[in-house]
Amino acid sequence: MTLRRILKDEVVYWLPMVIATYVLINGYLSGWTSYLLPEMRVPLTFSGDGLLFGMFIQRQIEGFWYFENMRSGYPFVSSFYNFPMSFLDPLTIKLIGWMTPSWYAIYISYTVLSFVFVAITSYAVLRAFDIQRGLALIGACAFNMVPFHFYRFEHLFLIMYAGVPLVYYLAWRIWQGEVHFWRREDTVASILLGVFLGAYNIYFALLNLIIVASITGIVALRDRSWRILVSGGVMAGVIGVGAGLGLINPVWNMINGLGTTLIRPIEDSVSYALAPIMLFTFVPDTYITHPAYTALSGVYVNSEFHANSIFGSLGLVIVIFGTLWAFIKRTVSPILRFLGLELGLILFGCMVGGGGLIVSLLVGSIIRATNRFAIYAMFIGVLAAIWGIQLLLERLSWRKPLPQVISAAVLVFCLVYDSPIGTNPTKYAPLAARLATWQSEQAFFHNIEAQAGSGAPTYQLPALAIPEHDPGYRQTRCTLYTSLACSHGNVTGSDGDLFYQMLAQAPVNTQLQVLSRLGFTGMILDRTDEYVRRIEPTFRNVLGHNADIVSVDQQLAYYRLPKPTGKVIAGRNMNDIVSTAQFLQTEYALRDNTEAYLLIDFSAPWLPGNVKKNSGLYGFNPKVGRWGSDFQMVQVTMQDPLPLHFILEITALARGSNIRDPIAIMVGNQRQYVTFEEMMSTQKIQFTTDGTANQITIDARFIDMLFKGIRIVPQ
Repeated sequence: MTLRRILKDEVVYWLPMVIATYVLINGYLSGWTSYLLPEMRVPLTFSGDGLLFGMFIQRQIEGFWYFENMRSGYPFVSSFYNFPMSFLDPLTIKLIGWMTPSWYAIYISYTVLSFVFVAITSYAVLRAFDIQRGLALIGACAFNMVPFHFYRFEHLFLIMYAGVPLVYYLAWRIWQGEVHFWRREDTVASILLGVFLGAYNIYFALLNLIIVASITGIVALRDRSWRILVSGGVMAGVIGVGAGLGLINPVWNMINGLGTTLIRPIEDSVSYALAPIMLFTFVPDTYITHPAYTALSGVYVNSEFHANSIFGSLGLVIVIFGTLWAFIKRTVSPILRFLGLELGLILFGCMVGGGGLIVSLLVGSIIRATNRFAIYAMFIGVLAAIWGIQLLLERLSWRKPLPQVISAAVLVFCLVYDSPIGTNPTKYAPLAARLATWQSEQAFFHNIEAQAGSGAPTYQLPALAIPEHDPGYRQTRCTLYTSLACSHGNVTGSDGDLFYQMLAQAPVNTQLQVLSRLGFTGMILDRTDEYVRRIEPTFRNVLGHNADIVSVDQQLAYYRLPKPTGKVIAGRNMNDIVSTAQFLQTEYALRDNTEAYLLIDFSAPWLPGNVKKNSGLYGFNPKVGRWGSDFQMVQVTMQDPLPLHFILEITALARGSNIRDPIAIMVGNQRQYVTFEEMMSTQKIQFTTDGTANQITIDARFIDMLFKGIRIVPQ
């Protein structure tokens, strides 16, 4: 049966389940004070990733798209081009934003609707696997109520969990050789399905692509069928196109060197790949507990278990033993063979085989391809467990309706009651307490707006970048709770981030002078930060007055600043902003500093003004410098042509196979070789140019090279 036929013919069965799911989730999120309409007066959370995704929503409803925002990261245009966001998520947010009044109302509405869609797709796909209606309802409930869903609330994009059953439905059709995408009745539906699987979340898109492409290749070889290869290949291509819609801007900016240095440590993928316990408990942050590993990674252990987890684990046991039995005898159900293959693909692609690490190395370390795979394994487990129960009932010839109905009701109750809804029913309640917290938080920022005025430029300390340098994303509240123009919001490595990192290191008098030239009228200090606690008395003494507004918990303090002496037009023109700020001291050199041949110090968070762009390096350590990136040569492009004759001094160290191995250095059409030791050393190379070369290339494509700095000495 096709999904369309199932949903049309069996609406009387799945619709009550969907309504019950809506009421239950809505009640849970609203503090059990509302069951029909989402509670839109209070955010779900006041810290953590929920605020970051709230910021994404706020950017989306304020402007045309989420990429750029003038009010966040002021006066720089904060750019999110490097975030591998998917295409349909922002579009969905935009559509809901036309009907709801605020970012947190959109957040809650999106979350509730996500559970509704998961319930619908889970039921339809289970029925497509020939699961009986009653058991399909139980399976849909089991998958929809897994702890993983609830622990990912703060990540917002839960609607993609609805795509997990759908990709297995597609793979099952390919497995059975039933894919006919060229038929008129299938073409449009197949294209829409592929775009959905590819364009709603980049993490899931990668896994969906792996599943569809691999099953296509396996079945094409099994059946020696070009038709399957073409049909499955077209579907994989559609998924790839859907994923590409969300990657156009990040890839374009990366190719043209316009993106920021936003990356995640590659070892993150290793950490997620070493998470077999999570596979069977389906609870995030459950990792190998060996002391050496936990000390290295800094992760902690969450040992919660729920009925849904046990249910899914039972299904995985069935799949594993069924797969082993298939090697002994060939009388194993096609469904069990299929599920065993899919489980193997997930394990190989994400965990045991290191597929997630390969994606991190080749595609980008920000795409941690392994940290969503447990939900795919969970659906395999749920489907296998339900199939096993159905097989058992058929063998027992247990067809009496009343016992079946009672047993199903008891099982559904257990699955719901022992989910986070039952074990922690007041996580987002009582509503009165949440509302009081919300009003208290709002009061501080609204008082600032009342004093400073709407849109007033507001400086924030400490100077933190996003996504993960702001613990708990506390500073995003300036943008989320107000209409102020807030300095926080620049992405790690962007011009705005580097500027504020440097400014925060300057003396208090210098900071205040720069803020005055840029038109800032006030600043917010977060006293939870040690640096702020140390420097606030100096600010207070220089300004000559105490904090004008203090939050109820005394953690946030607002100081009005003297009438500004200047003003800057917010925008992406870095040189105009820096020139207006007159923040040009050598020790705080930025791109506006055009002195021809400053030291390029890779241990500093910024590079001097004579550097136009650089690539092949990632991160920085204030003590040692920057590591070479994988599979990419180090390239430093200067603003102006290099001298006709100069000595290039490179300070670096090598590790592993790079020790004393000749490293090629290219300038123009010249290539010379140097070697580096295990200890930091400076190598000098003589170059002669034609007066047009402006790029230095170092052929060190592996992370076993650490660069401290480069100096160009004209001759």
